[in-house]
Amino acid sequence: MTALLLEGARVIDPAGGEDGQRDVLIVDGRLAAPKSATPTERRDVSGCWVFPALTDLRCVLRVQDDVADALAGGFARLIADPSSARGLKADGLELRFAAEVTRGTELGERALEAPCLSSGFAPIATNGLLRRALQHAERKVVMLHAEDVTLTAGAVVGEGTTALRLGLTGAPPESEVAAVAAALAVLEGTGGRLHFSHLTCRGSVERIAQAKRQGLSVTADATPHHLRDDDAKAEGYGLEARVWPPLRSRADVEAVKKAAIDGTLDAVATDHKRPSILEREHPFEMAAFGKLSLRTAFADVVAAGVPAARAVALFTVGPAAVLGLTPPSLGAGQGADLAVFDPQANRMRYTILQGASR
Repeated sequence: MTALLLEGARVIDPAGGEDGQRDVLIVDGRLAAPKSATPTERRDVSGCWVFPALTDLRCVLRVQDDVADALAGGFARLIADPSSARGLKADGLELRFAAEVTRGTELGERALEAPCLSSGFAPIATNGLLRRALQHAERKVVMLHAEDVTLTAGAVVGEGTTALRLGLTGAPPESEVAAVAAALAVLEGTGGRLHFSHLTCRGSVERIAQAKRQGLSVTADATPHHLRDDDAKAEGYGLEARVWPPLRSRADVEAVKKAAIDGTLDAVATDHKRPSILEREHPFEMAAFGKLSLRTAFADVVAAGVPAARAVALFTVGPAAVLGLTPPSLGAGQGADLAVFDPQANRMRYTILQGASR
């Protein structure tokens, strides 16, 4: 028998309604009641937070280092974008692939094993196709990138003073807001379950809040960088701002962060995508978009000012609710998939999967 005791932690378990200090005991890979067994190993984690290992609703996996980043970032479950590479070694992670909701102007193939249907980083071609997708989703949630491409042609950053100063074409916020409004109208008339990916604008989260008040089956997420960074990140043509959807104004950032805190947004998804060196050896407007975020996603959300318990919920019970899954918890008898976060250093100290440190 192996029995690992984590001593002195702040335990945050949104599914179990727990937020307080206690020891955590892991016996043979499962959580056990404190003092139910004699520890064979002790770790002092005083000052750290212990919570269920995280779930990412959307990332692009290209190389094995992406899996290593997820393990270092406290993740146990990844929903990979359809464009992700297959055949990577999971190293203890639960790795599942979203299915393509559409291929061009047609519906994608049926994928009964897929956890969701996703449009990835591009919009569905027409609202008529979105309507058909909702009708034929077979109770799966449809994850939608909201963008009116007639308003974003040639854009590489968010519209604003930074874009003007740098001489770059900017995507106006209404390119997202209009697409959200149109998709919600389709959802209201059609039914189904719709999830909006990586929202960035105040107008978008306002419409999500209104749709929820109306009782529509809608959920939404934002990325860590859209909770923290504004379009000024592009100053000096900084490639940290080469993400899509683009970074927005500080007012939009604050509105999206508020929506994450108050529950209008259900989850945070990383949008992790590793651009190659060659893809970035171009002028700013031609460089590939992408950001390495799995390793630091939780720390970035906390650094943005999201309270601890809400940050945990955005990566645990929130994603589970979006996917219709049982939320992870730290109750006795559960599998020991958990993360240990050091708030003083603002970094993940351990990821423990099936009782083993990763």
